[in-house]
Amino acid sequence: GGALPTTFTVKQLGSTSNTVGTLPAVDQSSSGYFDVGNMRMIWGSTTSGTVVTFPASFANTAYTVNVDSVGIHYVAYPSAKLNTGFTPLTRDITNSIMTPGTSVNYFAIGQKS
Repeated sequence: GGALPTTFTVKQLGSTSNTVGTLPAVDQSSSGYFDVGNMRMIWGSTTSGTVVTFPASFANTAYTVNVDSVGIHYVAYPSAKLNTGFTPLTRDITNSIMTPGTSVNYFAIGQKS
């Protein structure tokens, strides 16, 4: 492999439609999502066992969602995926007992509706 570039450019987008190259971009980061072309990224924090309703829906349930537990003794994963949201769940890694109410962070990416 070759050397990676050591510099890059970051462009701050407003909360209106903009263009990234030839793709339209909609920065709604204050609402927890960002669109580039037909791709949507959604993120946030909640507690396990609580239904997450996305601020903007995906086209279908083929999106990918990553859920991370804030606690080090828990494994977190998504459940009951809908195009409008999902329910994060956690289990204690020492005894596999469900642990509702555990703080989690999530990031979802997929096709916007």
